[in-house]
Amino acid sequence: MQICCLIISPAFNAAAIYLTLKHVAIAFGAEASRLRPKYYTWIFITFDLLALILQGTGGGLAATSHNNNNQLNLGDDLMITGIAWQVATLLAFGIMFGDYILRRRASGVPLSKVAVSTKNDRKFQIFMVAVTIAYLAILIRCVYRIAEMANGWRNPIMQSQGLFIGLDSS
Repeated sequence: MQICCLIISPAFNAAAIYLTLKHVAIAFGAEASRLRPKYYTWIFITFDLLALILQGTGGGLAATSHNNNNQLNLGDDLMITGIAWQVATLLAFGIMFGDYILRRRASGVPLSKVAVSTKNDRKFQIFMVAVTIAYLAILIRCVYRIAEMANGWRNPIMQSQGLFIGLDSS
């Protein structure tokens, strides 16, 4: 149960973050986006779903291995692959978001009055800082999960309560 919750929880938070790029691109000008804004959500959530499937399949295999080391190792490998896929998805998202911001700034197209108002709104600025912190927390947590799972279930990193509380709870 613990592994299932640890696997699933970041995906929902990441999905909310992925939606942000779509709405930022719509609000500040889709012309600066490499993709149509609606595709950001579909692409990144699909990739995260694949990561969840890999992690869930691996977790299921590992949990039902009953001292079958081959099945346990396959489960571990699938979980690590799923987490690595999630990290790659998060990194790709970060690159796409950064690319959008750079292209928007370089476009020379003036922002609409509504976009200027949104950009200068303190609540929006706080929201974007919070989204960035959440993104970094999820990314760090996923990288930690790779290190945690790298040497199997007896990995000292996995057995460190301080690391678990500090990094796996984000």
